This record gives sequence, structure tokens and C-alpha cells, in this order.
Amino acid sequence: MNWTQNMTRTTARIQRPAWAERLLYRRFVILKNKSQEMVASDSNVLTQRTISEIETGKYTPDQLTAERLAALAQGYEYRDIFEMQQDIGLDFKLGQPPPLLVEATARDYPDFVVLEIEPLEAAAGRPEQSTESSNSEKYIMPKADYHNNIRIFTARGDSMARDGGNGIHNGDTLVVDTAELHPRDSKVYVVQDETGSIIVKRVRDYTGDWWLTSDNPKYPPFKLYEARVLGRVIKVEGERDF
Repeated sequence: MNWTQNMTRTTARIQRPAWAERLLYRRFVILKNKSQEMVASDSNVLTQRTISEIETGKYTPDQLTAERLAALAQGYEYRDIFEMQQDIGLDFKLGQPPPLLVEATARDYPDFVVLEIEPLEAAAGRPEQSTESSNSEKYIMPKADYHNNIRIFTARGDSMARDGGNGIHNGDTLVVDTAELHPRDSKVYVVQDETGSIIVKRVRDYTGDWWLTSDNPKYPPFKLYEARVLGRVIKVEGERDF
């Protein structure tokens, strides 16, 4: 029985609020039929009965304390309470996320390195000059993973997204090694093209000529005539396969 059949069977006798449907959808589809017992276990605090009452709408998450809300978000594998709040559309009355990434400094995190996040235009097809101004967000990474050649970018567009949720998506954070300036076939690089646009593409060697290709099949490849390689993408935030 797939999740839609299961939803049909259960919703025939239970009228759930929209936020409960979102949690159920996440458990069945996003988390691939994760059980209520596993959600409760991963929360380390909540019981399976509480998860069941939340999913049927008998118990509203905004009745939970902040600590138990955080446990609920952990059980459903959200990054934090605020991501869960945005996804299910239920206001937890917690205000905006704390400005940790904006205000963080190296002094605040002695075991970490705080890096500026640079905008990156990864639009469909041939790149266009990005008009977005640089944001002020910071990226925090452990010193053990850092070296002087690391730069951090935010991807824009869907040209590198792949079926099944893999690849690079709009808004993803890219960790780029700027020491890797010599392109290798099939690797993903941040490139500045002849128009000055900074883009992210997979580099292909077709009979001795370099081409920039998108992982999203609806965007055609184009030949690389003049460009500067800024570095290779070594990590996509979210641990997607790229």
C-alpha cells in the first residue's frame, strides 16, 4: 500500500488540519514511510502516542514547550523549529530565527571558522549577469575542515537539480575548493564566464573541447570558449549526492 492509499483510508474517518497533513506527508513521503515509533525514538522525548495525537490533530504542536517543539522537529528530521514552522504553516509564536549566522564571529566560536557567503548565479541555460547584491550571512565550519582555499557560495536557480531530490538546488550552500583550478571531466565547478557571471556547472570534455552542462536535463549544455575556473564544489549543504 502506498502513502496515498494509506492517507485515503485514514482520512476517510479523520479530518486532519492542514498542518497535520503536512507532518503526515513528510513522514510518508519525505522520510519514506518512517514509522511513528521511529519519530518518537529520534525525538528522544516524545512518545508514539503523542506523535499519533499530533498527526490526527488532537494535539496541537504550539501547545508544546520550546524544548519539546525542538524534539518534535528532530523526530521529523527538520533542521530546527523554524524550518518545521515554515513547512507546516503553524505559528509557534517564537518570532524570527535568532540571527546567529549574521552576527557570529570567530571570537564567539573558537573551534570554528566563520566565512562570508557569496552569491552565485546558477540560472538556467546560458548564464546571465547576476543583479543580486551580496548578502551578509555567515557560514560556520569546523577548523578541522577548513583551509585557506575554501570559499562559500549560495546557489541560485534549478539548472543543477536532479530527479529524486539530488543535485544542487536553489538556495543551497556550496563549499568550494579554490585550489582546484584545473577542470576534470564530470566534476562540478564554480566558473566565471566571459560575461562576468559566476555560475556552477558540471564540466565535460567532449572530443577535446570543454562544455558546461547542467544536471537538470531541460537545460542544454554550451561550449566553454573563455572562462575562469574559481574552484571545485566539494560539498553541498544538506549532504545531497551531486
